[in-house]
Amino acid sequence: MLLPHIRRLLEINDRILGFGGAIHDMRPIRLGLSELYVERFFQAYDRRIMGEISITCDHSHDLLRGIADGYLDVACLLKPTAEHGTLTKEWEEQFTWVRSRDFVTSPGMPIPYVGWPGLLTDQIAVGLFEAKGLAYRMAFSSCDRVCRDAAVNAGIGVEMLPRWAVPQPLIEARDYYLPAIPPVEAGILIRHEVDRSALRGLLGVLEGLSEGAPEERAHQRNG
Repeated sequence: MLLPHIRRLLEINDRILGFGGAIHDMRPIRLGLSELYVERFFQAYDRRIMGEISITCDHSHDLLRGIADGYLDVACLLKPTAEHGTLTKEWEEQFTWVRSRDFVTSPGMPIPYVGWPGLLTDQIAVGLFEAKGLAYRMAFSSCDRVCRDAAVNAGIGVEMLPRWAVPQPLIEARDYYLPAIPPVEAGILIRHEVDRSALRGLLGVLEGLSEGAPEERAHQRNG
């Protein structure tokens, strides 16, 4: 019920900024980043190249909603949907199961899983467990990835991460009972109303985030 009114307020705000002439040109680009790419993004961060940006770090499904509702101009996320914007680049991320070095679980017991209900990775993990008929339990849940990594490091359970993002001292879990994880689509999505030329410097940095994709299978799309 509130969403149409919020959109109207945003439109009015943009018009007010427009009355300032050159001030309107200084409106920051609203960037959405999946939590997976934050550290890599800031390693390449250069304000001189990207200009003024306002950054939101969130889970991919919330970033997708932000693009659809007009709160974000561009986003780098998992499973982008082209109906909500222009998909300028997409690639595949190879995820893996991650555990501590001394993690063990008894045969036949439910697999202890570390995640957060509603995450795309949770949907994938649960789908894999159920498709294989594997018993599992939510051993630890948190919306904060640092907390989830800490739980895994303590031996609470296993989680899903991109292969390039496995932090020390965690290791890939290659246990026979864990199902194979298919590649997950990732990409850069621009809201339809946004002028792509204003994002040139930023897009160059975002496209570099795909360098961790397996077998360098990143590819460009026209648009």
